Amino acid sequence: MNGKSPLKALLSQDALSGFMFMAFAGGFAWLAQDLSLGTALRMGAGYFPLILSALLGLIGLFILVRALLGDGGEMTPFAWRGLLLVVASVLVFGFGLSGLGLGPCVAIATVLATMASGQVSLRMAVVLAVVLVIFTWAVFILGLGLPIALIGTWLS
Repeated sequence: MNGKSPLKALLSQDALSGFMFMAFAGGFAWLAQDLSLGTALRMGAGYFPLILSALLGLIGLFILVRALLGDGGEMTPFAWRGLLLVVASVLVFGFGLSGLGLGPCVAIATVLATMASGQVSLRMAVVLAVVLVIFTWAVFILGLGLPIALIGTWLS
């Protein structure tokens, strides 16, 4: 434990991250319990979520064990700005897709998410947003033919 007390190791940033990963994995597995698993050759709706939950749980366990055996890192202040901007970007995309359309939703979500780090300039965020709007338009509307409006009814 490198001279750290067991309690301090359990409350380290890395150990808490490992616990968080395992909690999310357990929650996702619990939510997928009513879905049919199927087999490896004929996967049911619950097969992939269960596999991802197991992998997420293993990643969490690995992080926790590493934190307990090594230097888990001291707790640092929580990045509220990043959390709020990333959550806002997901909410804008989820709630605005039908009304705003794919282009504006991708652009707004990209700018919000890139601003979360504080290391990207607004100009670079806008350039990335333009590139991603073009990419998503080409892949999802042109390539896959999904019935998603590029510009939604709220803006037209």
